[in-house]
This record gives sequence, C-alpha cells and structure tokens, in this order.
Amino acid sequence: FWKNGKQVNHLSLNLPEPEPMAKEELPSYFQVRDSLKQVLDGIDDQSPIIIAPEIEDIVEETAP
Repeated sequence: FWKNGKQVNHLSLNLPEPEPMAKEELPSYFQVRDSLKQVLDGIDDQSPIIIAPEIEDIVEETAP
C-alpha cells in the first residue's frame, strides 16, 4: 500500500469508513457474490499442484 509515494502498513492507517451500500443494490451484490462463491467452492484444494514445464525445469535445477 502506498501513501504519498512511500510504502506503508495499511493496517496502521486510520482510513475513513466507507459509505454503506444502498439497500436497492444488495440483491444484485448478493447474486454476484453467491455465483463467485460457487466457483470458488468448486475448486478442489486437495488436487496436486500443476507446474508449467519451464518452471519445473527451474525447480529441478535449484533443488539440493
């Protein structure tokens, strides 16, 4: 996070509170949120990681 050209810890900043979302926008927001959550929930986080061949070569070269 950058402030006045310097990198700062965003957790240490006192930022203003955002405006609340308008009630009429909530149904649309929830629809998009739920569809994205379905996609994320469908990802199998137990599947093996696939590494591109060029990266695999680098990993093998740098392995002890």
